[in-house]
Amino acid sequence: MVKVPNTSPSAKITTIKEQITRIKDEIKFVHKKKDQLNHDLYNIHLQAAKEWGRVWDIIIHSVNDTLNSDMEKKYKCLDLKISKLISTKKEKPNDKTQFYPRVVNNIDISFTNKEMILMNKRLK
Repeated sequence: MVKVPNTSPSAKITTIKEQITRIKDEIKFVHKKKDQLNHDLYNIHLQAAKEWGRVWDIIIHSVNDTLNSDMEKKYKCLDLKISKLISTKKEKPNDKTQFYPRVVNNIDISFTNKEMILMNKRLK
């Protein structure tokens, strides 16, 4: 990571470009890693097919079915979470807060409007 003082517009632009370059490099690294894993998996698949023969088809179908069912459960859970988040975001809170007057007249004296306005302006 390059540390650049954020005192000028050009320094900010340089920082942004450096961050973008870092992200792109990380994406390239992850793609290379994925390609290597796919290559290794392909070689293992060929080796297992050679060793197990006709039984390998049954094994691979069983593994694929198990993985697909696990992935369906995971995606259903994630979809449910997303739908809950969306539904809670759309709902507006019911704000039925009841405010009480600041001055409550507990005596028999009636005040004029000017006096009531003045009393309502007291400290909160």
